[in-house]
Amino acid sequence: MYPLAVLTVNVEVVTESALSKTIPHLLKMIRDPGEAEHRARVLTLLCLIASEIRKNLDRIVEYGHQELLLSFKDEVLGAFISGIKRPDSSEAALEGVKILVQMRDILTESELIFIVTQVNELLRADPEDPEIAKYVCWVLDLADIDFDTLFVQ
Repeated sequence: MYPLAVLTVNVEVVTESALSKTIPHLLKMIRDPGEAEHRARVLTLLCLIASEIRKNLDRIVEYGHQELLLSFKDEVLGAFISGIKRPDSSEAALEGVKILVQMRDILTESELIFIVTQVNELLRADPEDPEIAKYVCWVLDLADIDFDTLFVQ
C-alpha cells in the first residue's frame, strides 16, 4: 500500500510542476524571436502536455490545480492560434487546438467560437488542402456550437 501512496504523491508533484514551471517556460520560448526556428517543436511539446492534462483533468481538479491550469489557458490558446497561421507550425498548432477543444469544461462558448473562426480562416486561405479540411471538420464537430448564431451576417 505504501508504494501506491508514493505514486499518488508523485503524480500530484509532476502535475503541479508541469503546470507551474513547464508551461510558462514553453510559452516564453514561443514568444522569443530567437527561438522561432524551434516554434513547431515547442508547440509539439505543449501539445503533449495539454494531452496529458486532458487525460488527467479529473486528477488536476482533485488536487486543486484547476485554477493554475486556467491561469495559462488564454496564453496556451493564443500560442496555438498564432501557430496555426504559420506554415512551419500549423500542424502542431492544429493538434493543440484539437486537444483544447476536447476540454469541454475548460473553454467557454465564446472561446470555442473564437477557435472555430480562426480555424475557418485557415481553411479559407487554403481550401484545397485536405489536411487542413480534416482538422477544420474535426474542430467544428467537437466544438458543437450553434452555427446559426455564429454565421449570421
